[in-house]
Amino acid sequence: MQFILYIVTSPYYLLHRIVKLGLTTDLYGRGGTYQTGCPPGFDPSHELDFVVAWTTDATTDSKLKNHEAILHNQFAHLRMKRTTGRLTEWFQFPVGVDPIAAISTFLSRCTWITSIVDLESIRPKKRHQNYLNTSYHRNTNFCEDNTERTALINAIQAPIISAIRSFIAAAAILAGTILAPCGS
Repeated sequence: MQFILYIVTSPYYLLHRIVKLGLTTDLYGRGGTYQTGCPPGFDPSHELDFVVAWTTDATTDSKLKNHEAILHNQFAHLRMKRTTGRLTEWFQFPVGVDPIAAISTFLSRCTWITSIVDLESIRPKKRHQNYLNTSYHRNTNFCEDNTERTALINAIQAPIISAIRSFIAAAAILAGTILAPCGS
């Protein structure tokens, strides 16, 4: 899994020196979600696409979010707000400043950037989907530590593995018996 920071924009937004700075672990999948996003005060009808993406040394979501926060903080004075005052991940650079160059220059000095992603090498662009307009609660109860995550997965799978082992050990007796997929 790659932990990636990226720039998204459209040709029209780029004329206004506006870019979105974000993060993802699935660059290909993330591209399909950009059908309605737009900077505050602009028309959402512009097609968004990745301009540059960088892999990082992050190994957890929280570490990647920390890298994104560092990037956002560097350009905080350029961050755009909604009319409600809520911050966005959209940034508008001053006249005469190339946003891509400014961001690239900053990230080139960050030791946690490992490489630039070859955008041509990712799978073909995902076709935009008509997603449901229903909001769902975000799962925030996840394990960040790989050792802890592995222990939880092993604990969940233990009864299933045990049932399979018992079945195999007594195959002659249990022939014709169907194992329930959840190990019960």
